[in-house]
Amino acid sequence: MRQSLQSRHVPNSGKEGMLSAWSCLPGLCCQAAGGQPDWADAVTSAWFLLYAAADLMDSVEDQDLEDAPQETSSSRALSAASGLYFSASLALTDLFLQQQTCSCAATVMRDFYTAFIQMCSGQHGDLTHPEPSLEEYWRITAAKSGIFFSLGCRAGASLATQDPVCLQGYSQFGYHFGLLVQVLDDLDDLQCPPDGIDTGWSRKASRSLPVAYARSVFPRDHLACLEWALQASCYESSAIEEILGLLDQGGAVLYLMAEIERHKALALSALESANPRSPAREELLRLTLARISSEVQKN
Repeated sequence: MRQSLQSRHVPNSGKEGMLSAWSCLPGLCCQAAGGQPDWADAVTSAWFLLYAAADLMDSVEDQDLEDAPQETSSSRALSAASGLYFSASLALTDLFLQQQTCSCAATVMRDFYTAFIQMCSGQHGDLTHPEPSLEEYWRITAAKSGIFFSLGCRAGASLATQDPVCLQGYSQFGYHFGLLVQVLDDLDDLQCPPDGIDTGWSRKASRSLPVAYARSVFPRDHLACLEWALQASCYESSAIEEILGLLDQGGAVLYLMAEIERHKALALSALESANPRSPAREELLRLTLARISSEVQKN
């Protein structure tokens, strides 16, 4: 399991760094809601393990491990992901052992398992819609990334409060933050491969927000050019430049940037409704803005 995780994340150190930053979300939400960050240790562990499992499943789905050595093959990645799912479930049982969290442990565990099921439906949607429409893209992204981050923030806050308004605020903050994470990942995935040609680039581009937007609004002749270039990008580096040009000319990039601003505003509004200002709340705000700023500047 350790080999599969290491091989999956080492080449993508930027993403790994952001994952380390995100792992503080449950503790920060717990603290901002009036608790102590260490109350959320079990939730943080389970949430982190769930992310690692889902990421391995995504790597298999995206065929990122096709050229990997035997010890990091898809079959081993699936085996590791299965173990991680059960490890996440086991980590949650520690909530029953703490005086501060034992009363809400069963509720938090049920919340996790419900989110697991919703995320599985998103994963299934990803498999059955390799070329999603705009509506399908948002539905899949909500089920996978939105639900995941909503869970982490809501579960952390629920260890400190049962105020429905407060919990809804943190839940919605996490939801919109999760959508932002996926949209920004799409922006990153659309960058030209450093070696010119990457056989996995076309698969990721086909599932990205700009291409989903193009499929929904582009005129038929422009869309035909885009689809041809997506096919050609597997063996011709100039096709990638053509794709990026078509997306830019057709307004897909402007749409993506508008959605980033929209979900940022919704995330910050939800955070404002959750609680008065506190150091932990300010750290949540900083984390959100830092994530957006770093990705937009990089791209």
